[in-house]
Amino acid sequence: MKIKRIVSVLMALAICLRLYIMPVDDTKSYSISVIGGSALIRVSSTTNEDGSESETWIGINSAKAGTTISLSADEETKHNVFVKWKVVSGGVTLSDETDPDATFVMPGNNVKIKAVYKAAADTEDSNEDNTNVQDGNEVNISGGYVTTDKDDFSTYLNECGPMKDYSYYAWEKRSSKMVSSGEKVYIQINKERAGTKKTVFSKWEVVSGNVTIEDPSNPSTSFVMGAEDVKIKAVYKKRKSPLLEEGKQFKYKGNTYEVISEIDEAIGMNGGRVELHYLKDGVKKLVIPQEVKYKGNTYWVTGVGLGIKDPHWPLEEIVYPKYFFYYEDFNGFKNIKKVTFKSPDLKARDFDLMNQGGGYYTNINKKAVIYVPKANLKEYEKYLRKYKVIDKTTKVKGF
Repeated sequence: MKIKRIVSVLMALAICLRLYIMPVDDTKSYSISVIGGSALIRVSSTTNEDGSESETWIGINSAKAGTTISLSADEETKHNVFVKWKVVSGGVTLSDETDPDATFVMPGNNVKIKAVYKAAADTEDSNEDNTNVQDGNEVNISGGYVTTDKDDFSTYLNECGPMKDYSYYAWEKRSSKMVSSGEKVYIQINKERAGTKKTVFSKWEVVSGNVTIEDPSNPSTSFVMGAEDVKIKAVYKKRKSPLLEEGKQFKYKGNTYEVISEIDEAIGMNGGRVELHYLKDGVKKLVIPQEVKYKGNTYWVTGVGLGIKDPHWPLEEIVYPKYFFYYEDFNGFKNIKKVTFKSPDLKARDFDLMNQGGGYYTNINKKAVIYVPKANLKEYEKYLRKYKVIDKTTKVKGF
């Protein structure tokens, strides 16, 4: 009996020793949550001709054990001034907790760190008991991003309109952020959660925190921060019917549209993007809609790519919607007397593209008038003539 007991003890010790010395799984990645900042790793470094170093960094939310992680605190605002980093969980040692760009070595477990701020008006040194130090309150967005930068958000919406392609714009790509009470907070669904062929964004839902979302059904919206942590999630619903695949066509009010992108990078959409492909017979006034519906799904019309065109069509007027990418070449359509561009955000490159192979609106009716937003009249007319999109005698007016 004594021998059996000794053997059992030795086996237990061997198992414990094996567990103790077992190396960390270096193939597994562990999560990194940084509130009020970002986690970064350096992916490349090059030496320039003048001897200076150029480095490339990327933001991450997970890493393997042993990886050196650099922290980057959010930019200070009129409300908050960075004080230090606080390790919430994960047991890591920071190179310098007061350095906005502190580093640490990733352990074999998940890590959560948050930035501690104080009111911008405070000038006292920070410590754990300093009542002037405010961590702020955490905003956590499930299935979306959060920012407090109004200028970034406004520019982003003005340039993209409802076609919110986050990946092309310098908007903060963070799902959590420390925010002071009273600050305006802007949220946006993320590209990965824009929906699928069978699901679509429905609304924002406040999980916790006493805040009122300005427009819960809008993929890009805002709210005013309260005095407690806030959790909000993006809610999705099942589509009435699956989205059409790229290349599929359907009719809407007699005209034919073709799907050019399904769940597009333009993540604010209910469906994908389509182009007007064929016109019904006898159209004199073509008002291109911003969106079209088919079997319960909404598709954004972002271009015209007519498969068949005939200069002898009775087409007399064309009206383009506000948010549009690809304009059509109607060079030689003698019946066209009026063309309206509703977009206030056309750039020089857009007009340059309208002269590929000849001005898109040259050789049309001699009495034709081009209408543009009144606020853009001077700029648009300059580009229309510079890039020879229209004839010299064609008039340009504001509306």
